[in-house]
Amino acid sequence: MNENRYLYYVVGLAGLFAWLVFILGCTGWSAWSPDGSKVLFPYFNPDSQESGIAVYDRGSGTVAPVLRQSADDNGEPYPFAQWLRNGKRAAVTLMSDDSDPEVFLLPLGNNGSPIQHFVLPSSKELSLPPYPEVAGSLFVGATYIARLNLATGKVEAKTLLDGESARRLSTGDRIWYVLKRENESATQVGELNPETLDPQLLFEIHDSDTQKLGIGSLDDVSYWFRTG
Repeated sequence: MNENRYLYYVVGLAGLFAWLVFILGCTGWSAWSPDGSKVLFPYFNPDSQESGIAVYDRGSGTVAPVLRQSADDNGEPYPFAQWLRNGKRAAVTLMSDDSDPEVFLLPLGNNGSPIQHFVLPSSKELSLPPYPEVAGSLFVGATYIARLNLATGKVEAKTLLDGESARRLSTGDRIWYVLKRENESATQVGELNPETLDPQLLFEIHDSDTQKLGIGSLDDVSYWFRTG
């Protein structure tokens, strides 16, 4: 009975999320499936104290749960998700004050894909998806750079010295990073070597430059890299 009530609640959200498809499309959010037919989204139900990830099917107009968990009054731990490149699994990220960051790879549908669980090193911050998926690995930005091998389940991390969480962006098989170090006025922009996890600085953007442009924070803007 509770399961049916839960599904009724989630399916009732289908109409709401139908109009969100346009907004998500404009942002280029990684919640879109590779073929554009489905959308992943996080939710929080204050009545049942549950948060989770669900998938909206544009063709059928239905919503199905992918992950459910107990949550506090603020919806924490709050999950985030993205599609993997093959469209068969979702990478779900969880982080709370009481535990280390975790990444779950969950199959979407009956496609025979395995469930994987990665536990990341402790971090005071964790950047939000999308995380670059390059050469069979997922690259997560925190107060370190973490490489999650999707074939072996191995986690490798390289610490960033006195830095806040680094944002990761990708174009094809190249990975870019944006990093603001503590007590410094400049934001670093560079390219990450996916093999060694070494960052290569390209240029810096100083706070005074963003103020001249009328940008309150670099977190409020998108980054575009010309690779050709």
